[in-house]
Amino acid sequence: MIYLVLLAASVAIIFYVYKLFKAAGWITSPKIEVTESPSYIDKALTIFYKYNIGPYSNVSNLMLDAAKMGEGKGKSFGIYYSNPQTVPTHLLQSAAGVIIEESDETYEKDLLEAGYEKMILPKARIFIFIQFQI
Repeated sequence: MIYLVLLAASVAIIFYVYKLFKAAGWITSPKIEVTESPSYIDKALTIFYKYNIGPYSNVSNLMLDAAKMGEGKGKSFGIYYSNPQTVPTHLLQSAAGVIIEESDETYEKDLLEAGYEKMILPKARIFIFIQFQI
């Protein structure tokens, strides 16, 4: 009987904490949007990235380094390919870098010299945007 009381109390506490976090905005549902013509991506995208094999903790450093070089001119991104629950840490695969919206020869040169690879993605026809709060 005491176990049922403890279980009920635990569930009540967890539910209360969940409600507090949700009210504070820490738990939000993702916003999903499918569109053919987003207002802020109307052309091909130029990205600079580095491929990473190893701990995912290295990815944030790659994103920060690329962003610092451009003094805020690019938007950082990270792509995580491996499942860290099934792949050993030293074999995790990822990529990180920046998306450059406006051409800047100096910034692009700095990124290339720092070992980032350049890729131009053609304009897409359909976009799926997922926004979530961290």
